[in-house]
Amino acid sequence: MVQHWTCLPSVYTNDLEQTSGTSLRDRRGLVQNPLVMHEELMLTHSLKFVQKQSSLDKQERSQKYMSSDNELQFLDEPYEATIPEMSAEGTSVIQVTTSDQTGARLFYIILQGQPYFSVERTTGVIRVSSPLDRETIDRYFVVIQAQDMIGQMGGHSATTTITIRISDVNDNPPRFPHRRYHMNISEAAPIGTTVGKILAEDSDIGDNAAMNYEIEGHASHIFYIITNNETHEGIVILKKKVDYESRSRYDIRIKGINRFIDERFLQDGPFEDTANVKISVEDADEPPVFTSNEYAMEISEGAMVGLFVGAVSARDPDNANSPIRYSLVTSNYLNSCFSINSFNGTIIVTKPLDRESALLYYVVVTATESNRPTPEEVSISIMNPKQTSHVNVSIQVVDVNEYAPELSKYYEIYVCENAVFGQ
Repeated sequence: MVQHWTCLPSVYTNDLEQTSGTSLRDRRGLVQNPLVMHEELMLTHSLKFVQKQSSLDKQERSQKYMSSDNELQFLDEPYEATIPEMSAEGTSVIQVTTSDQTGARLFYIILQGQPYFSVERTTGVIRVSSPLDRETIDRYFVVIQAQDMIGQMGGHSATTTITIRISDVNDNPPRFPHRRYHMNISEAAPIGTTVGKILAEDSDIGDNAAMNYEIEGHASHIFYIITNNETHEGIVILKKKVDYESRSRYDIRIKGINRFIDERFLQDGPFEDTANVKISVEDADEPPVFTSNEYAMEISEGAMVGLFVGAVSARDPDNANSPIRYSLVTSNYLNSCFSINSFNGTIIVTKPLDRESALLYYVVVTATESNRPTPEEVSISIMNPKQTSHVNVSIQVVDVNEYAPELSKYYEIYVCENAVFGQ
């Protein structure tokens, strides 16, 4: 039967359908034909062989396709990009590309970075898909996977990470952390003294956070403010001396304004803020103040010793109103001519004066505060040498008619005996 089969190959194809159909019918009728059974057996083995061979070929092609020569790789790694915050949705950030020698179609998917970013499936272009706020997150790490596909067969895949930095824009106005601040300045402070510092906070950075400060109102003639460009602080400086006894408090209003404005965000409001500052003037132990910057007095020459020449006066500008003691600057010559009462500042003559010897005298009077003694120290005058003041006093000696006129020399006169009247 085997030999007969092999000798009739042309019959196999034509009779196969008939015998196969007959075999099915015979099996349904429980009738078996030995020749047909053999044909069915050979057909079954042949089909299994073809399927196995096809499976082996597919596996071989897959192994060849997955070889290292065709490995999928991203080009130009590492990827880094910078995008301004508040960029519009759809703004292109960066494009990633891969190498694939098989010519297969490439597809890109985003594994990490949503919902802020998306990737175009076929081009690898990464775009903004949600508003970005640098003050919330200033850096993103986006993971992209690339896949290549041939028909229905799975291909290679590779992943890469893109570092996306968010650059700053001026979308935040300055804001003072407090509505009211307090500063102090001593009345003894010289002009140019720093009164205090104030800072309006800005969430932006760099030039976007730069600001200027202004003092509003009439207080600007007493104080002025400058900006520290490194710390962005406003420094309040004394422009004119203050006096505790005249005014002990100033209320000023300070405005902080962004130096550079982004007009896109002006609709959200002005890029400025204001704060109130209370400046308290502190009392200081000030030196005595004379009632005049200088004194001019006159005394006639020949005045009797003890005669009143004039008086100086000084007061303690502090609320303590300490007693004042007066003295003359040491000078043996001047002290021999004048003296001063240490309690009331009156100056008297202590030596006869001669205008012809000295027409004008200059003396310096010192006023010194003295602490008020306690009841146990009533008899003691405690001086405070640190709080002293000085004033110049000019004393002019006035001439009096104390001498008869005298000829400057002896005259000898001659006249002729025949001289006429009137000659």
